[in-house]
Amino acid sequence: MRAEEEAESRERQARVQRLEELRRDLRTEEAARRAYAVEALLALLWIAEGRDRLAVGCALCDYPPQAEKEAIPLSVLRLCARLNHAAPESDLPPPPPAAERRAWAGKAVAAVLTGALDTLKAALRAPSEAQGERLSQETEVCRDALFLARVLAVEETVAPCVRLLRLLPADIVRETGPVARQTTALREAAARALGAVSPDALLPFWGEFCIQGQVARRDLLPVLDYLNDPRAVPYLMHLLERRTQWEDGEMVGWFVVRAFERIGDRRALPPLRRLAAGGGTPWQQAMRRRRSEPPPGISPELAREARRVLQALEQGRNRRDRDVLLRPATPRSDALLRPAADSSDAPDGQGKQLLRPEEPN
Repeated sequence: MRAEEEAESRERQARVQRLEELRRDLRTEEAARRAYAVEALLALLWIAEGRDRLAVGCALCDYPPQAEKEAIPLSVLRLCARLNHAAPESDLPPPPPAAERRAWAGKAVAAVLTGALDTLKAALRAPSEAQGERLSQETEVCRDALFLARVLAVEETVAPCVRLLRLLPADIVRETGPVARQTTALREAAARALGAVSPDALLPFWGEFCIQGQVARRDLLPVLDYLNDPRAVPYLMHLLERRTQWEDGEMVGWFVVRAFERIGDRRALPPLRRLAAGGGTPWQQAMRRRRSEPPPGISPELAREARRVLQALEQGRNRRDRDVLLRPATPRSDALLRPAADSSDAPDGQGKQLLRPEEPN
């Protein structure tokens, strides 16, 4: 009996050690290693039950894996409660494909984050000193949920992240209380989570940004500083075109130009040229010059910044093109031809036979 207990203890320690290794890999800079850790933890989360699922949930939320319920963070308890899936009692279905696993977990994370935001919204409407501890718990739940949202990078978490940025504007930090103290960190975590998602899946963000007015843009602008995917360039170009209709178009222009420089995609060159020349299409620029009208919402500083980024992107493009064009060829030696005989033996005007190196003379 003791031998069985020792074997079970060693097996449990091995599982905990493996979960701890995967947890550390969630924060590594190596994308492939980080992606593997996410997929491995999601697969374990799918098949685990009870205390084992809690341990996996802790690792996925970046907590040391443990299974003692009284020590489990509230965010992990809520996540695992949301993850309960219907399965036959006798035969658990195999893990679904990776994309489906991420969506399955993303829906649970979105539900956890939405529940915490509902509580925070009610508390912000009726502040009370007695709610301090509860608000601290809910902000911690939001923090953990946002970390998971960034790790998963799925469409399901976009809407609650946008909602958090609207619910907790930057000026809340001037107030007092646990929410105000955590606002800056939560806003940055939400912006990072949105930046990790494919730009094509950020439709709630783009719609809110363009439709809901200046206050919404003020709350959502920091997200543009976390966009690194080249697929965001067409959306940023659209914002640059729409900025002439907005009172805060100058500020939007600064964020977009900064994003263009960071992404480094050559599709940004035409809009940067228009911005550097005063904004608008060539026809609109010509009409403004004819009427002696000033550029719409473009300061000399922004135009100068656009020219700087334009030059940087053009130089970077030329450097990349030169590297490609001047790359030395490396044909295999067995693909080369060699003369079959000494040139001194060949009569004038007669070519000589060329053979592959592996062919006999």
